[in-house]
Amino acid sequence: MRAQKTCLRLAPALLIIFAVLALATLETGRTTVIAAPNNQPQLVRDFDRPAAQPFLQRSAPTFVQGFAFAMGDSFTVPDGKRLVIEFVSLQLQVPAGQNVLFARLDTDTNPTAPIDLVLTLSHPGTDAQGNEIFVATHRVFAIFEPGTVVRPTAFRNSGTGTGTMFVSIGGYLVDVI
Repeated sequence: MRAQKTCLRLAPALLIIFAVLALATLETGRTTVIAAPNNQPQLVRDFDRPAAQPFLQRSAPTFVQGFAFAMGDSFTVPDGKRLVIEFVSLQLQVPAGQNVLFARLDTDTNPTAPIDLVLTLSHPGTDAQGNEIFVATHRVFAIFEPGTVVRPTAFRNSGTGTGTMFVSIGGYLVDVI
């Protein structure tokens, strides 16, 4: 009899625990990503945004002797598509004692008032050869219309010597309706 009363008192608590566990295991509508075995390439699909087509642009322009600007490979948003940039990462290397004054994504949307996405740089120090290193990693949200030309650029305080800018731009393309 005593055992039955104990079980009856515990039943509501067990029911609550079971309900919480059941809710925690239900499908949330979010995609779970699992690493591919043996480094095999896998198809990418965004279940939360089925119309999104992955976009990644990488370039490695150089600071040329005599010039303060480095200009990356430009790319044009395809006709019938809208580009949404969500992430920009870059690393710049310039000779010892130089500074990178700014880095940005330039567009030709309106020649009298272009849209420039300016990136905040940090200077973590120098590399083993004494070159100055600058980095920027930004989560952004920028929308570019079809036909827009986008070009990563950076400007240093001297045209002496050479340097490099490594740029990665990620996001997605969607169809313009």
